Amino acid sequence: MGAEPDDIQGKIYPSFGRCIYCGSDGGRDGLRDEHIIPFSLGGNTVIKKASCRKCEAKTSYIDGYLANAIYGRYRVQAKVQTRRPKARPTAFETMVNIDGAVGVLKIPVEDHPTILQLPNLWLAGLLRGVQPAFGFTAPAMYVYHDVPTDIRERLSLAPEADVAFGLDTRLNLIPFARAMAKIGYCHAVAVRGLDAVRPLAVPALILGDYPCVSHYVGGDGRANQPPPDPKGQRHKVQIMDTSAGRLRLITVAVRLFADSGTPEHGMPIYHVVVGAPRA
Repeated sequence: MGAEPDDIQGKIYPSFGRCIYCGSDGGRDGLRDEHIIPFSLGGNTVIKKASCRKCEAKTSYIDGYLANAIYGRYRVQAKVQTRRPKARPTAFETMVNIDGAVGVLKIPVEDHPTILQLPNLWLAGLLRGVQPAFGFTAPAMYVYHDVPTDIRERLSLAPEADVAFGLDTRLNLIPFARAMAKIGYCHAVAVRGLDAVRPLAVPALILGDYPCVSHYVGGDGRANQPPPDPKGQRHKVQIMDTSAGRLRLITVAVRLFADSGTPEHGMPIYHVVVGAPRA
């Protein structure tokens, strides 16, 4: 199994002269730059003039879902770059159970526990040799949390108070997996070239036009994730040459916030089957 170098931070890749999703030249509106990892998550690697406006509208939605619904509070606490710094919240409203009484508290960002929930996905169906399926379920969830040891003092509670923080369990796996697919696909075509990747159904999946998302996007097959990567390597993407039976495939491993997590378990690694190499 081969692997491409995964240090792409800060790189600018040239345009292919057409939309990497639909093949359009962009028409009168032209083509727009595409961040491989969303800018809102700290991504600074760009493919120049890579997306038409129609496709950009669809990919912007899944980038936004990832940045707001999944990593919204986490990226504020991690001080990730933003185009709207004045709109960044200074406090979060959070459901808290104190000695059995449930209520909502407005807690300053600097005092708020870090809580992040991410899906633990099955290996992509294509890599498991199963038929495409419409359903998409996560067998379990990873929950990362860091509660300050002086949280009771910060919340002006009695030292013996029993405190538990609510967890928002709403998570739509479809836009989440589409966003992972977009990162993997963009990385593959940027590094290897658009004409070197036969994309199968992945562009349609990214745009929301292919329903069997779990056939191409999944986890890495491990119950527990390895320790975090070295500090300073915020995101990690890596191309791998794999196979499913006689079919040669290009797979990209995606690990967002790769240098974060607990000392024993880092952030999850997701695998995206982005296509097959062209002969």
